[in-house]
Amino acid sequence: MEKAYIQFLNQKKAEYLEAQSQPAPNLKSPGTDDLQTHLVDRLERLLNSLPNNELTLPRSLEWFRIRLRGRGGKGAHPGELGAALRKLGWTRKRSWRQASEEFQSLWFPPT
Repeated sequence: MEKAYIQFLNQKKAEYLEAQSQPAPNLKSPGTDDLQTHLVDRLERLLNSLPNNELTLPRSLEWFRIRLRGRGGKGAHPGELGAALRKLGWTRKRSWRQASEEFQSLWFPPT
């Protein structure tokens, strides 16, 4: 019985060492890039549907979120939307109203 157990342990050790010698699998969550690319494509379609005189206007993140519904009918995730806007060349600028109040953050199209 003890001999079989030692053989079992040696087999498991050999399997472990073989697995360690293999290259590490891609640990990135599946479909992350696809979702981001999908959002960039949807964002491009939205921007292409706008009249030319509206393409140069700065927009709030909420303006984009309302028009780009995410999964489950909710607005697009702000972090993902910000990354997609940056991929398209948009920049975010904060406008401080008064020292005691909040700021306004607007996204400006690429120049």
